[in-house]
Amino acid sequence: LSPVTVTGGGMVQGTVTLNQAAPSNGTLVLLASNFTPVATVPPGITIPAGSSTGTFTVTTFSTTTPQTAIISASTNNTTQNAALNVTP
Repeated sequence: LSPVTVTGGGMVQGTVTLNQAAPSNGTLVLLASNFTPVATVPPGITIPAGSSTGTFTVTTFSTTTPQTAIISASTNNTTQNAALNVTP
């Protein structure tokens, strides 16, 4: 995630990197946030054939106290997590 700390209401770009290029039909990566009142993500992205990276946008919302949301990306029985700090 870039940046890893953002003021609520801001946007953050996420990048998913596969270990190898996606096959001819692409690779679906499922996305999730554990704290949707603070940060939301699209349900998933498809990394196109031949590519090993894809990007997505995290939308954040105003908060009165600092909060942390865990953003997860899952594919092929593998899940990676990243912490996003949202500040007032």
